[in-house]
Amino acid sequence: MRLSNLVIIAIALQLASCATETKKSEEVAKREIDPRVVELNNEVVDIISENLYMDTFDIDQLNQALEKIEKAIEIDSQYVYSYLNKATLLKTLGHYDHALLEYAKASKFQPNNAELIFSQGVIYENIGKLDSAQDKYFEAIRLYNKLIEDNPDSIDLKVNRAFVFLFTHDGNEALAQLSIITSKSDQDRQKIDLMENVIRGFDKEDFIRNF
Repeated sequence: MRLSNLVIIAIALQLASCATETKKSEEVAKREIDPRVVELNNEVVDIISENLYMDTFDIDQLNQALEKIEKAIEIDSQYVYSYLNKATLLKTLGHYDHALLEYAKASKFQPNNAELIFSQGVIYENIGKLDSAQDKYFEAIRLYNKLIEDNPDSIDLKVNRAFVFLFTHDGNEALAQLSIITSKSDQDRQKIDLMENVIRGFDKEDFIRNF
């Protein structure tokens, strides 16, 4: 079940917080990153990926991954993917409140990352804090609106925003938002069609439970 959820996240949101981005991070290009930090994060990504294929988690392995990510943060506290990977580990272990803290830290480095805001909303909903969840969902939509205003040709931003309407409204509204997106290429059309399929077959409770 967790593997299918991972696929939905990767396809529907293309999350900038996705752990696998560690290996090809723009952060590495922007400033010199200690190679030990990158290697530690890559090791953590491998552990996360391995456990997502399992019906039961290897708790010892996940705790070892937490130790690795803490070491990475000690070496370089500015490397955003360490916080994202730590958040993924913590929520996988069921430590949702602590995962929220890590997402908040990551958001300080990437304040224009709407997916990070949305992720916080999903965790809030998972732990029953529905008002806080809705606040984050609407915050994500507002940020998407701003990003789309600045990048009006971005299909990815528009498609991702439509997905969030599943959480602030319902499937019909999400599809309505999707229907107003104009495609300018076959690739754009494929992205819209893919999201439409995701929305039509979406199980919100399953998504939140396994996020």
